[in-house]
Formats: sequence, structure tokens, C-alpha cells
Amino acid sequence: GGGRGAAPSVHSGTSWAKVMEEVLIVGGDLAAAKAALELAEAGVHVHLVTAGPGLESGQTDADAWRAMPTLLAATRHPHITLHTAAQVARIEEGAASSHVILQQSPHFVDSDRCTACSVCVEVCPITLDDGRTAIRRPPPGSAPTAYTILKRGTSPCRTACPTDQRAQGYIALIAAGRYEDAYRVIQEDNPFPAICGRVCNHRCEDNCTRGQVDEPVSIRALKRFVADWMWEQVADCNLQIADCRPQTPARGERIAVVGSGPAGLTAARDLVRLGYTVTVFEALPVAGGMMRVGIPEFRLPREMLEWDIEQILDEGVELRLNCRVEDVEALFNEGYSAVLLATGLHESVRLPIPGSDLPGVLGATDFMRQTNLDHPPDLTARRVVVLGGGNVAIDVARTAVRLGAAEVAMAFLEARGEMPSFAWEVEETEAEGVVLYPNRTFKAITAENGRVTGVRLVEVDFRGFVDGRPDFDELPGTEHVLPADVVVWAIGQTADLSFLPDGGPIGKTHRAIVHDPDTLMTDRPGVFVAGDVASGVTFFVVDAVSSGHRAARSIHRYLQGQPMEEGPRIQPEARPPEEELARVERRPRARSRILPVAERVDNFHEVDLGLTEEQARAEAARCLCCGICSECLECQIRCPPGAIDHTRQPRTLTLNVDAVLRVGDEGFEEALRMHRPEEPVPGDLSPSPGLTATPS
Repeated sequence: GGGRGAAPSVHSGTSWAKVMEEVLIVGGDLAAAKAALELAEAGVHVHLVTAGPGLESGQTDADAWRAMPTLLAATRHPHITLHTAAQVARIEEGAASSHVILQQSPHFVDSDRCTACSVCVEVCPITLDDGRTAIRRPPPGSAPTAYTILKRGTSPCRTACPTDQRAQGYIALIAAGRYEDAYRVIQEDNPFPAICGRVCNHRCEDNCTRGQVDEPVSIRALKRFVADWMWEQVADCNLQIADCRPQTPARGERIAVVGSGPAGLTAARDLVRLGYTVTVFEALPVAGGMMRVGIPEFRLPREMLEWDIEQILDEGVELRLNCRVEDVEALFNEGYSAVLLATGLHESVRLPIPGSDLPGVLGATDFMRQTNLDHPPDLTARRVVVLGGGNVAIDVARTAVRLGAAEVAMAFLEARGEMPSFAWEVEETEAEGVVLYPNRTFKAITAENGRVTGVRLVEVDFRGFVDGRPDFDELPGTEHVLPADVVVWAIGQTADLSFLPDGGPIGKTHRAIVHDPDTLMTDRPGVFVAGDVASGVTFFVVDAVSSGHRAARSIHRYLQGQPMEEGPRIQPEARPPEEELARVERRPRARSRILPVAERVDNFHEVDLGLTEEQARAEAARCLCCGICSECLECQIRCPPGAIDHTRQPRTLTLNVDAVLRVGDEGFEEALRMHRPEEPVPGDLSPSPGLTATPS
């Protein structure tokens, strides 16, 4: 906008106003509003464009309120269309009119529905330096009077998470002591708070801006704290977990999900919430897939896993255990409209070396499944060698220690510092007595009288993997035998796809199901895949959850006859400016309490004991609130008139107008010569320089 005084008069310009039907005015102050009203009263339709959330008088106190009638009139005039949070991207001259391209940032509060009741302010967990919350009433003398949300963009922790987890949201609520609300935020994106609070690989922490100051926020430990708090409240206080989601009408279609791992159960929950009838078929006697039979109990207590699953089933998902699907097509004949295959990778990979099939040689998946189903192999006083250096190999080795093995060793290709497992897990493994043999390749498993006696190893110069194959040179004269009574392969996993006939309508490779990478649908319409059986490689629980979400969305679009392609779902990543980071006080990261080695090696008690409440609240307060608004959705859920929608996306508008004008001190000027506007802001408001957000 231009001048702040009286509206520039159309005066002699009324002659051209009479021949114009559409005019665009750039400006959001009182002068622009008066000018728009004058043109509108002359019969011209006016597009009034402002980069802010509305029109502002630019005045204070009594003068601001005196300007309100004019501002409100401009927002309500039938010949004026107000475009807020918008910027002119470019102007193209046409033969008879100008084509104006607007870029409009999402306005998350519907000004027509907002009643300015302030409930949203009361529940917002973010407080800024000015003492106000991230959602706020516009300044005096502004119109419309709807509240606005201060957003800088999407926090890096969320952009790094495969599940789009709103970590800043639940962290802000933890800092405020609102643990039940924090649990609701976690469950919105991830149905496994207790599980992922323990076994997630926390890529959010790798992308945490706090790491540029001192250390990343302990995001995974905070998630685990909330889940444990809820577990205790439900168990001790009979607390009912509130369901704040709107009810969805039931649909007629039935959907079959094959496999009850994280991908299958996530998709099942999403589809039930969309109104479908969902049945999950599981071949094992227990639900959870590899979470249940692949992760040791000292990392993931059984009751916590079962609690997460129980909440999914409570939403209406039907579970059929001990029910192996052998014929996918038969499911359609039984009345299912779509099928999701999420069977995971439950077979261990073995190298074809001599002795690999001896009775004392096991696969990691078999070893862990037997142990987790309470039928562990007898390792008492036996020597165990685990072949592999990844997370699964670590789990196997530490489980063998707890099963009473006399000695446990790990041999693997990588150097000690390059193991494909977490450094802290390697340290805990060595502390429990496991001996590591890095830079080894496996030549043969030795035996006498049909019994395993050891593994013949050779030291190598390992350079990494090329096209999925290891690249190394054997070092001459380094061959040796590592004594063993039991050998466990832990170098990878593959799928059992025997239930899919060769040459059938559903294509398959030696370890995965063929599918469209964008929609997850197979060559057989109506059959989708999710999780590790889609990728053919083992990933983490959060990756499977993400895949389950994607599969559910694709199945829904397929059944509703909608386009299968997905659009953008979140805003660009945002971080605080450097000058803001420079003002942050350094504080150490909270560390979980760990069960001492002597108290854990002969049992399956949980090793990581989590954070105390005092630790959790202090750690949550370290969050830098990168996105300012935490996207916890508390305001959206609690808003009485339902005026808030955080899912709104930026959009591009094309307007055909007879003139593009801006308001200047000397009256109207054609805006084809105006300066290029600033870049659009990614939300309702662009934060003022120096304004810092903190969890309440």
C-alpha cells in the first residue's frame, strides 16, 4: 500500500473506471481500502491484494478503531474480493487485459467462521517473546477480526520423519505438562508411540536445529516418556484416551490386510478411520510382525507393544491370528474390494558357503522368532558366533548373552567404527561381554561329526558396497577359525512369497512384490503392497508406518475413483535465523537412565529406563520451536465453530483484470511498473525480526 491519509480520488479517472470491469489493487492499509471502496461504488469489481492476514489501519488506539468501519466495509463489499497472505508473482500483458499471477499462502483460520472467542489462544502451547501465543488476535484497527497463526514453515524434525510426525507439537505440550494432549499428537501420525519411543532410529534428531547450538533434543526419549505416562495412567487411574476425531460415516467396502506388522496395522487403522471394514490376516499366533517376533524384549517390552496394538484393534480393526493367506484372489471372491499385502521379510539370508546348512546354523529371523515365542534355542554354556554387524546382529548377540551362552562373538565385513548399527548399541553390546571381530569375511563353517565347531574367517580390506555387492580384498595369511557351537546368520532378510504363484497376476522378484512406486498398487488392480515386502529390504518401524499411511491413502483413492497421484502435504522446512540461534543458552541434552550391566545380562528386563518427568519437561524446553506454530492441532480440535484447518496448502491464482494499480501518495499509479514484491510467506503471518518462540 501507499499513503496513510485520505483515499486517492478517482476524480478525472472516472472516465476510465467506467469502461473497466476488473481492477486489482495492491495494498492492505486504510488508503487502499478507501480506494477499493471508491472503485467498487463506481461499479468496478476490485481484487484487493495484501501480503498480510487482512487490512490494517496503520494507526493506534482511538484512531485505529475509527478506521474500522471503512476496513470492515472493504472486506464485506460485494464488489471487492480480498486476497490475504498473497503476493503478485508476475503480470503478463494480454491483448485486452492483464493476466496477474498471485501466489497465496494458506490462511489457516476461516475469517467467515472465526468468532474471536479466544479458545485457541488458551490451548496454544507456544509463547513468543512478545508474551503472545502462536495463534493470536490481529492488532487493533484490523479487518477481518479473525485470529491468525504465526508460522515460519515446517519444523526440520517433521520433514525428516517418514511419518510426518509433528514432533514440535508434542514436545511443546510436554514442556507445558500436558501429557495426554501430547499423546494425542503422537497418535495422530503414528499409531505406535510406545514402540517408536523405544526402537525408532530418530532421524528427527539428526535434523534437529538444536544440534547446531549444542546437542539435538532427545525427541525419541520424549515420545517414550509420554507413552509410558499414558500407560501408567490407563493402568493405575483407569484413564480413558480421548478420541477427538470427527466421526466418519461407514462405507460399504471391505478391505483385507495380509500381515499384522507396522505397515499392515497402520494402514488398517487409517482405513477404519475412513469408514471401511478392515480385516487383518496374520499367519503367526501373535500380532505385530517383526516388532513382536524380531525385536528382543529387553528393547521392547511385550506389554508395551501389545498395548499399542490393542488401541488399533479397539478402533474396529478385526484381527485373525493363525490365518495364513494362500490365495489372494480368493479374498476378492469372499467380498473384499481391495487387498493390502504387508507380509514383511521373515526369512534370513545365508551365504552359500560350506557348512551353511548344518544343524547348528540358524538364521537371525528364526532365532529371534523362537525366542520371542517362548521357545528359545538352548545356548547354555555354548559358544555363539553371529555373522553380521547390523542392528539385527546386535539384537541376536545380546539375546544370546541372556540365553546363557558361554561366549558370544560377532564377525562382520565393516571396520569397528563403520558398523551398520548404532554406536551406543555397539558400546552396550561390548559392555555385556560380546567380542567383536571386524573386517572379516566368511569362508566356511567348520564341523566335526556333523556338529558345528567354528567359522573360518579371513581378514579383509573392506571398501564398501558397489551395486549392492561388497567390495573388498582378502589379506593374505590372515585366515583363522573362530570357535563356535552355534552360528547365526544376520546379514539380511528376504520375503517368503510362496503364496504368490509364478506367472500370476501379481508380479514378484526374488525378495519383493512388483508394484507402482507412486501408488503401491501391483499389476493386479485392487492389490497393494506396503512395508518391507514392497521395498525388498529391511527398514525401520517408522518407514513401515509411512508405507502403511501411503497404502491406505492409495486404497482410499482407488475405491473412491479418485486420481491416484498425491500432491504436496506439508510446507517447506523452516529454521530460526542465525541471529536467533546465537542468543540460545547452551544446555546439555537429557540422557535416559540405563540398567546396570550386572542387573541385565541374565534376564530380559528393559535396559533403557527412560526419562524422569523432571528430565522430560526440562528437555522439552530445549526445543527451539523452528516452525513457531508447533502444529499440535490443539487449536483446530478445540475451536468451537471449526474455523481452523492446518491442512490448507499454498495456491496459485490467475486473475484477468483491466488494470493493475497500487495506491501511492499521488493517487492511483499503474502497477505494471511497480517493484517486485517480496517472496511469499509460508503461512498466515511472517514472524517479525527477532521474535522468538518457546514452549510454554
